[in-house]
Amino acid sequence: MHDSEGTQNFNRTQIEAATNVLLAIAAVDRVFADRRISETVDFCDHCTSAEYVEYLRTTPREKLSEEAVFGFVSDLTTTFGDEVECTWIAPRLLRDAIGVPMYDIDLAMGRLRKARTIWSREEIDAVTSFLEAQWDFVLQTTPLPDDNSLSHTVTFLSTSAQLGFLESALAVLRERNDATSDARFLEMFEDAYLFDSYGTIRPEDYDVIQAWLRSPDISRRAAFLFDRVALQSEKRANALRSAFRKLSREPENLGVSRN
Repeated sequence: MHDSEGTQNFNRTQIEAATNVLLAIAAVDRVFADRRISETVDFCDHCTSAEYVEYLRTTPREKLSEEAVFGFVSDLTTTFGDEVECTWIAPRLLRDAIGVPMYDIDLAMGRLRKARTIWSREEIDAVTSFLEAQWDFVLQTTPLPDDNSLSHTVTFLSTSAQLGFLESALAVLRERNDATSDARFLEMFEDAYLFDSYGTIRPEDYDVIQAWLRSPDISRRAAFLFDRVALQSEKRANALRSAFRKLSREPENLGVSRN
């Protein structure tokens, strides 16, 4: 439900879902609490100063400025650090992913994909629980009208692809057939071009998305929702149908290399 100014009013269920997200990210913070930047971290001294490394070591993750996180993510695993540093910053990146950070959150999640190889079972479970809670919240809140920000649905699915949660996220969306989930389903195709620009989504991630789109129940759901949209706007319905067809094609047709 939205008021006359486009602000979303949350019901009790949505408030509970939001609370679950906050509890889940707090659990991530606890599980990753002992992670630190390596004392012998590798960094390019032409690109990174010793003072900056000391700032990172002595500043709590949640206190880092967004500009500092932006620089950290940009340099991570290229001129600064490795999986250890990716793991240290993971709770902050997940917390930022709840909103819309100034840095490329998809690039950040791509960095975390590399770090998952050294995470403990407890750390993986905590991150998965956070993603489940965040996805539940996304599916219970409809997109704001005339919202020009990036699609939360597409952004979340991209995050899920980086962290091994994509199939689970799509399975949840398959089971949810309420009005808010339908709105998020449509949002996937409103912003389908975003999938093209995410260079860190692997071809196998596209395979998962396309197999899901081609399944009979999802194809029927899409056709039904597009027809319903056409009752109000044939132009919008046709754009959604076109996006659906495009996303159902082979990765090579979306500019995704398998090499």
